[in-house]
Amino acid sequence: DKAGTGYTLTASSGVLTAATSASFNITVGGLTNFLVEAAGGGSIGTQTAGTAFSIKITARDASNNTVTGFTGTVDITSTGTLSAGGGTTAAFTAGVLASHPVTISNTGSFTLTATKTAGTETGTSNAFTVAPSSAKVGSFLKSGAVGTQAIPHGLGEVPKAIILWTTGKTNESFSGEYLFGDGMTDGTTSLSVG
Repeated sequence: DKAGTGYTLTASSGVLTAATSASFNITVGGLTNFLVEAAGGGSIGTQTAGTAFSIKITARDASNNTVTGFTGTVDITSTGTLSAGGGTTAAFTAGVLASHPVTISNTGSFTLTATKTAGTETGTSNAFTVAPSSAKVGSFLKSGAVGTQAIPHGLGEVPKAIILWTTGKTNESFSGEYLFGDGMTDGTTSLSVG
């Protein structure tokens, strides 16, 4: 089931003289599926929400040989929310799209699927985790305030800040309070403090 040239078949038994066939070639079949994997090969590992990562897509026949004659495109979808990299890709070269960047904005366990443009042949990646991005801190004057402001506190008290994940989604992955000194700021653009 592997494409190649110069194959032979040999028949033997304990009694008769062994016989070997003439050499023959096995050619690649038509396109039936796609392999969707990490850009460097293998399973896609844990990714970070909002951060781009690259995937590799290979066009394959029914025996999973690379269909080198495929130079078309595929459409990328995901069970996660694709903020970049969804839709139609660039053209394949000799059956392979070596690197295609995608970004998933939400967190959870997801897959990516490649479907031949205007076709039915598909391939789905392994399930992989998309984790929250690194936490940032921000100081807020009162409930509902957005932006970087001084936190009022009594004499001898340590000001507190809210920790949030920078996914751009209000209140997503809220994880409590964090103590810090005066004067810290952050780059957070949205937060609703209840």
